[in-house]
Amino acid sequence: MQIITLIFGGPFGGRFLLLSLLTLAIYWPGLNGWFVFDDIGNILDQPALHISHLGWQELRDAAASGAAGPLKRPLAMASFAVNHALTGLDPWWFKLTNVCIHIFNGLLVLWIAWLTAGHLFPSLPERERRRFALIASALWLLHPLNLSPVLYVVQRMASLAALFVFLGIGFYLYGRRAQGGRRWLWIAAAFACTVPAALSKENGLLLPGFLFLVEWLVCGFKAQADERQALLAVHSLLFWLPVLATLFYTALHPGWITNGYANRPFDLEQRLMTESRVLWFYIGLFLLPNIQHMGLFHEDIPLSNGPLDPPTTLLAIMGLGVLVVMAWRLRHQHPIASLGIFWFLWGHSMESSVFPLELIHEHRNYLPLVGFCLMAADGLRLLSRKLSTTICTAVTGSILLGLMIATAARAALWGDTAAQMLVEVQNHPNSAATAYEAGRVMFRLAENVEGDEQEKYLQDALRLFHKAAERGNIGGLYARVVIKSSLLQDDVSKDLSELKRRLSEGPLHAHNFTLLPALAKCQQTGKCQLPAAEVWSLYEAIRRNPRLSSRNRALIEASAARFAVNALHDLPLGLTLARQAAEAYPGNGCARTTLIALQLALQERKNATVELNKAIAAGTSECSVQIRHLKEQLAAAPKALP
Repeated sequence: MQIITLIFGGPFGGRFLLLSLLTLAIYWPGLNGWFVFDDIGNILDQPALHISHLGWQELRDAAASGAAGPLKRPLAMASFAVNHALTGLDPWWFKLTNVCIHIFNGLLVLWIAWLTAGHLFPSLPERERRRFALIASALWLLHPLNLSPVLYVVQRMASLAALFVFLGIGFYLYGRRAQGGRRWLWIAAAFACTVPAALSKENGLLLPGFLFLVEWLVCGFKAQADERQALLAVHSLLFWLPVLATLFYTALHPGWITNGYANRPFDLEQRLMTESRVLWFYIGLFLLPNIQHMGLFHEDIPLSNGPLDPPTTLLAIMGLGVLVVMAWRLRHQHPIASLGIFWFLWGHSMESSVFPLELIHEHRNYLPLVGFCLMAADGLRLLSRKLSTTICTAVTGSILLGLMIATAARAALWGDTAAQMLVEVQNHPNSAATAYEAGRVMFRLAENVEGDEQEKYLQDALRLFHKAAERGNIGGLYARVVIKSSLLQDDVSKDLSELKRRLSEGPLHAHNFTLLPALAKCQQTGKCQLPAAEVWSLYEAIRRNPRLSSRNRALIEASAARFAVNALHDLPLGLTLARQAAEAYPGNGCARTTLIALQLALQERKNATVELNKAIAAGTSECSVQIRHLKEQLAAAPKALP
């Protein structure tokens, strides 16, 4: 296949192999870092992924165990399970796998750029087309903005989705140069890549839009009349119709988007205005990749509360409008510039638009950044016509060298997670999430030492957690309660009071639904010296919060049921709460698992059977392992005497 020859021979003569080895060498120091942030909940604390061999049932359970996004990202979850089966929970191997995916994606970018040049510049000498493709791929592979999707393990979700999107675009461009029926087979394969892309991460659903862009701006719908009509029909059916259907559904049912803002510190209007500035922030990091401005978290960027609050909001909105107009006007004279702008904007159309997600994450640029890399490579191609080859080579080499140095420095920092987080706290002093994550790193260091050194790390962790809590991160409060009650035996009454207030009144971050059960477990095991009544008061506080969604209420009621039975020794209360969990989220069978477990413990075999059947009928993909274990317990339970 053509893509294989791009690595070992063909027009590139092994140059990409050298670029791959260079990329691997730059990222190598970063492989030594730990798991961070969402790696914990999605990988470390996900027992369904911790498989010992690659059996079909184990992989199926792992794939179904995801909780991120509406599609649960089963392909990415299964890939983590494969890593565990082969190498255990060593983050080094997880990160190496990510680097390999990144390098393969770089090969696909090379292929896309090569095919794009072939479509747009058929008369261009092969040497220039080869240079254009290599530069585009090198810019993308070596840019430090692409580091977090690689070394932040859980963002394999983003890189896997990009892999299938790139593969689909390559199939499409390759197929458009094929003849007869083979053309339509390649086009069908291109659109089919949407499925594995979306099952890796939801922004894989953007693939049909990318295929429309490359058809419109690269291929130009050039074909015989009947084939042209067929192409228009395919893009109308597979891209425009779903887009229009989504817009129509949203107009009739806006709640499927707006309801998600209940637990966000911003509303839809604030998000849209802020995202206009965020997009320019991303563009700035591409053009001037200062690694001091990069980081895991950027929630310290202030919200836009109006077009002039801050004033840069209006400028950002107008600037995006100018970009769109410019892209439209350049579509004939400079199609790659037009493609690059529209590619970037379309790539952000899901995660930087109306959906109630966090405002900013660098890994969201992994897919959109290709558009700007194509633009930059084309700009350097045009520059070579005005300047001497020596000067143009020097400019290109300087740019790539600068990117390599920045990425190597950033990779080395990510290889030492403790140093990384302290540097990020320094670079983002107003970021609550950064302070919290740095506090977790200090706490981990404290767990591995003793004496004065442990005390130092604990005090550093408490300081960082306090800083996080002051800036609104509720995880900081949980962490302070755990450290003070388990290791320092300090008074936690003030922290508990503030925690109750926030749980009953404030927005409920997703981490509450793992942190509160973790605190309850800490109390039950005796590690946290807390009265059970105090922990129960936290459950009562969060259960009063009017912002609880159905799903989250089910999670809290189920956790409260387990705490009522195990810590309060109140079985009737536990059963009542378990039933409330099932009623709160009837469309998901996982909400019934606590009730089934309690009924089995009480030897209520008949009731447990009824609830298990209801759970299976409602759907149990998120808890398939747990359901299987409950079925096994039910089968082994003694039948009632006649």
